[in-house]
Amino acid sequence: GVEDPAAVLDALLARGLAAEVAPGTEAAAEFTGTHRVQSLLLGLGELPDRPDVDGIGLLGMPALAQVPLGTYEFWQWGHLWPTLTEAAAGLAEMAAQAPQHEPEEADPVRVLDRLLRDLHRLLSVGAVYLD
Repeated sequence: GVEDPAAVLDALLARGLAAEVAPGTEAAAEFTGTHRVQSLLLGLGELPDRPDVDGIGLLGMPALAQVPLGTYEFWQWGHLWPTLTEAAAGLAEMAAQAPQHEPEEADPVRVLDRLLRDLHRLLSVGAVYLD
C-alpha cells in the first residue's frame, strides 16, 4: 500500500535507516562486522502443532514469527556477541558441540549467510533490531 516504494526505500537507504546486504560480499562482511542484533518480543517455544518450529511473539497471541531451531537460537542468543560475525562464529561453535550436527551448522561462514537471510524475517515482525 506504499506509493512509489522504490523512492521510499531509496530515501531510507540514503538516511542510513535501511541497508541492502548481499551475503558473501565485501559489503556484507563490513556490515556484519559493525552491527549486532538485539532481541525483542518473547520466546514462545516449540509450537504444539508444529514440533520442529518455534514461536516468537507475545503471550496470549499467535506467534508473530514461526522459525526453525537455528533461527530461534540466533534470536535467543545472538545479542551475547558484539557483532553479527562473532555471533555466527559463536553459534557455529555451539552447534559443533552437539553430537549429531550437520556440517553447515558448525561452519561460521555458512551460519553467517543463514543469519543474514534470517534477519529479514525477524526484523519484519519486530522480533529483533540491529545496533
